[in-house]
Amino acid sequence: MNINAGFALAASLLGIVFAFLVGRQYLERRKPHQILWTVSMLMFAVASFTQFFAEMQGGWNLGLYRLYYLTAVSLVAVMGGGTVYLLRQSAVGHGFIGLTLLLSFAFFHGEITGLLPVGPAVYWPLMLVVSLGLPFLLYRLGLKTAGHTFLALVLMLEVAFVIQLWVQPLDTTLFAEVAKAAAGKGVAGDVVRHFAAVLNIAGAAALFLGAFYSWWITRHAYNLIIALGTAIFSAGGSLAATGFPFLLHLSEMVGGAVLLYGFIKSQEVGSRAPVAPPYGISSRSS
Repeated sequence: MNINAGFALAASLLGIVFAFLVGRQYLERRKPHQILWTVSMLMFAVASFTQFFAEMQGGWNLGLYRLYYLTAVSLVAVMGGGTVYLLRQSAVGHGFIGLTLLLSFAFFHGEITGLLPVGPAVYWPLMLVVSLGLPFLLYRLGLKTAGHTFLALVLMLEVAFVIQLWVQPLDTTLFAEVAKAAAGKGVAGDVVRHFAAVLNIAGAAALFLGAFYSWWITRHAYNLIIALGTAIFSAGGSLAATGFPFLLHLSEMVGGAVLLYGFIKSQEVGSRAPVAPPYGISSRSS
């Protein structure tokens, strides 16, 4: 077993442990963010195990790569959705709806303008109004729907992403370079990578900024640990695509470990707190 396979296997085992801990919490508390985090950690475990399997067999095959790419891209958006549920009453939580809309309009402006009889001078102001206006309206109406709305947007993007991932051709010439191919660059076409970019950026922003905002409100250090884990986890794909492929597996293992540590610390804080603070990852602190 090479070192990359070892990192990937360790990350997969971390994902299983994380999913078990959050899943057990969901069975006790029945909070929506807990089931989303459980699902995302199971996706993390599957994505990491497919990397381990690809390393052990010396490369990807088409079906294995599609399973990897689907779970690896989706897990960040699903996990970010859990964070938005925790912030559903705040302007910050609603702001992630606007960010997701704006990213979608930016990455798919060519396809959208092909359907609308408007030029750039009309398109961008109109899309900006929609991106800012919808979350502002929901927030001003006092609706606790930021989590539902964000998740609905993610699911619509996921459906389109799955279709494109299975319909669009993939360049299999890089499949022997497991970590480099896992970063997606040069394998998937522009349409597929645009969906991946929107889901990844929106999900990572919700995780990182949501954790930082929760720290600002509660001053609980575990939120900063979660933000750090998100940053490490998100950096691996970019580094792998720019010439350091081994860092993909390493960052997933380290980032997953830091996220798990942050979750465990949130449990410790929650068990000591007689009154639940307004935000946080743990159900006992939300």
